[in-house]
Amino acid sequence: MQQANDHRRDRLNGIQGLRFVAAGLVVVTHATFYAGERLDPSFPTWHFGEIGVPIFFVISGFVMVVSTQDLVGKDDGWKYFSARRGTRIVPLYWTATTVKLLTMVVVPGAVLHAALSPQTVLSSYFFLPSYNADGELRPLLGVGWTLIFEVFFYIIFAIGMRVSRRPALFSTAVLLPVAIGGFALPGDVRGEWTFYFSGVLLYFVMGMWIGALWTKRLDGPIRMLAIATVTVAACWSSASAATGSPSPSHYLLAPTIFLLTLVAESTIGARLPRWFLIGGDASYALYLFHPIVAPAVPALMSKFGLVYPWLSVVGGFGAALVAGIIGYYFIERPALEQTRRRWKYAGKMRGAGLPQGTVAR
Repeated sequence: MQQANDHRRDRLNGIQGLRFVAAGLVVVTHATFYAGERLDPSFPTWHFGEIGVPIFFVISGFVMVVSTQDLVGKDDGWKYFSARRGTRIVPLYWTATTVKLLTMVVVPGAVLHAALSPQTVLSSYFFLPSYNADGELRPLLGVGWTLIFEVFFYIIFAIGMRVSRRPALFSTAVLLPVAIGGFALPGDVRGEWTFYFSGVLLYFVMGMWIGALWTKRLDGPIRMLAIATVTVAACWSSASAATGSPSPSHYLLAPTIFLLTLVAESTIGARLPRWFLIGGDASYALYLFHPIVAPAVPALMSKFGLVYPWLSVVGGFGAALVAGIIGYYFIERPALEQTRRRWKYAGKMRGAGLPQGTVAR
């Protein structure tokens, strides 16, 4: 039993590094889009990097299960969970949204694909879907759409902790019908409520059950079987994604990448350099702030007549990385430390140990 507890408390450096990779993939995808939109219209957008978002969702599902093992079944466990989730994501998201809002007010021409309205602003701050200037269900900070799903998942999981001793099972029972409903929903049906009916909820479900399996320790032959299975699934998913054909296998790619990283933890975890793990720490800030700073790079290059799209992508990534590290060290971490000192439920529950290094976002 003690060995299992020690295993759970191990810092999963591989997953921490994967967070950096996932955020970096999204940044590169958006940087290619910014270069094409503001610098060279013939420059293609690299869409494969979009896989970073579902990887984040899988990590989130996994972390919710692993990090709440000592909270499940306790009267106030769901309160500690909710407070810790809120203090983890709200301060930095509100900061990034406010920066975006001020930019739109002070320099309107610097922001594309966004419009100001009281409903959009309020919905953005409270993690609710609303229509933007392009008629899409997106918040003021475009990438915040993922946080709407995250908060929805957290609410369902918290309710599961309150009413059940098996929150993963409760959450699955809620999320699966909603996700399936998204596939069945007619395309002409519109409304903010339709946002939640999406297949992306399946990533949270898969992450939760990978977490449930991981706590049982996949060792020996079972681990080898898992590696072989997910390798086959990865090839199948990649082929499906490459051909552009819609298939359920497409939803296996992100969890496959995650599971491969997880089972290889003993090999790669201790070999990741410190700067890579810092990137993992700053991945949330990197994700939130890159749409604010990265577009400025091709815009400035255009003013000086420097039409070099790939240089714009590299520069945009570098600017986003600097902004992410600054956001982490000077906004996210201080806010987290302050709230955990001042708010009972945001700290560690007495008698409950939270696994170190497994808290995503």
